Amino acid sequence: MNIFFNFFQLLLLVYFLSACTDNVPTVITVDHSEAGMVVKSENDTHQLRLAIPSLAGWGALTEIRLSLGDTLELLATVENNEGHPLDAQTLYLSSRSGNFFTQNQLITNEDGQAQSVLLATITGNDTITLNYKDGLQTHVNVVVNETATLSADNLPTLADLPGVVSWKLFNQVQYSESVTTPPVFAPELTALNGQIITVQGFMIPLEKTAGQKHFVLAMYPPSCFYCLPAGPEGIIEVLSQEAIPFSFDPLLISGRLVLLNDDEMGVFYRMEEAGVK
Repeated sequence: MNIFFNFFQLLLLVYFLSACTDNVPTVITVDHSEAGMVVKSENDTHQLRLAIPSLAGWGALTEIRLSLGDTLELLATVENNEGHPLDAQTLYLSSRSGNFFTQNQLITNEDGQAQSVLLATITGNDTITLNYKDGLQTHVNVVVNETATLSADNLPTLADLPGVVSWKLFNQVQYSESVTTPPVFAPELTALNGQIITVQGFMIPLEKTAGQKHFVLAMYPPSCFYCLPAGPEGIIEVLSQEAIPFSFDPLLISGRLVLLNDDEMGVFYRMEEAGVK
């Protein structure tokens, strides 16, 4: 297996499992300092709204800050002046700086909504504009900064706890990014294969629900909403029979450890029958 390519597939899986779901995301309106995020046409027949689902609960924002390579989900809504959604409406997204959209021409669904994703590819100040017919538009300010270049030694680390397997042990694996050879685990890791263990880490959700039965546990907190903060030696795929509430705080998770020699997504570690300690 090609470790790098398959692990990149896992990164895409984290994004698409988070963004592509039948659950309607919680939506807030991100206020712009001048026009606001709800703009009405002069004849007051339509309403246009641009929202950032992943920032739900952050309150009113006048500016969104991203790092180079970050993604940002955008949700557009069109309604008539009575608040009823309008389907089959055409909208256009534009970036003043030329940042990339997965779709820049949008067609609303029966809920009057359409989605796209912004990929931050150009640094500096930018304005994202959502355009509708008759000159109706709304926009949000974005600042894209250079990606922080932190070494593993400078990242915040979790303290070792009694009875908890350290991430230092999970890092004791040898693998190649360019050849089709399986990972080689340290004897101490091999001895834990199939055993019930406890690990402390940060949850990266794979489901848009309050509780997670399938998620990634990572040694570092994520730097953006759809990012894996570590390589395959620093994450564990977790499968739980009971939903575990999402938390930004580190969690103690117990489960049966499975070492993976040839996982199609490039994962080295999986924890089954998991639960909160």
